[in-house]
Amino acid sequence: MDYLAGLVAIALGLSLLFFGFNLWLSLLPVIGFFVGFVSGTALVSWLLGDGFLANVLGIGAGVVVAVAFAVLAIVWWWAGVIVAIGGLGFSIGFGVLPWIGLNVTFLSVLIGLAVGAAFALLAIVLRLPRALVIVSTSLWGAAGVLAGIMLFLGIIDAADLGFGAVNEVLSESLLWSIAWIILAFVGMAEQTVTTEAVSLVPDDAGAPPMAPRPPAAPAG
Repeated sequence: MDYLAGLVAIALGLSLLFFGFNLWLSLLPVIGFFVGFVSGTALVSWLLGDGFLANVLGIGAGVVVAVAFAVLAIVWWWAGVIVAIGGLGFSIGFGVLPWIGLNVTFLSVLIGLAVGAAFALLAIVLRLPRALVIVSTSLWGAAGVLAGIMLFLGIIDAADLGFGAVNEVLSESLLWSIAWIILAFVGMAEQTVTTEAVSLVPDDAGAPPMAPRPPAAPAG
């Protein structure tokens, strides 16, 4: 099971790391579903004190939240982007205390919520520039790749990924954290060179960014 989870984590991580911006535009509902599933399942697991995906109630809650987030991304795609970026902020914030050797789950959740809210607010204030999406997907992708490697090496179990790959990488050791930052910068550089600037908040914010505009009527 851990080897399969490792393969999936590495495959998804590499996709986000090097093609995250383009995937973000085309697969935003899928990203919203994933963030919602992890958030809902992890919250129930934390409340009940069980492992990630350890009970039917947690899985059911994850599916409900995942569908809600996916629908949100479809109807109001810009809100889906904000949710996804906020989810990354939560993962980073939640991993801060374990990274310095403190395992206080309740406080970690509060910090995660605060950082997630800050990321979401930043996305709104900056009008979701391409750079923010590239940074977010690179950080997520790098964490996924490293989490997959850690699963293969037996450093972590699949059940440890309850609060996401970012949290596991940050809480493991300083060496893994440095590797995460370096790998993320590689992904950022690659995506910056291979993608074109796209306005993620057009005048009609309810329409997806890549939606074609109808041709103008001929004059006269």
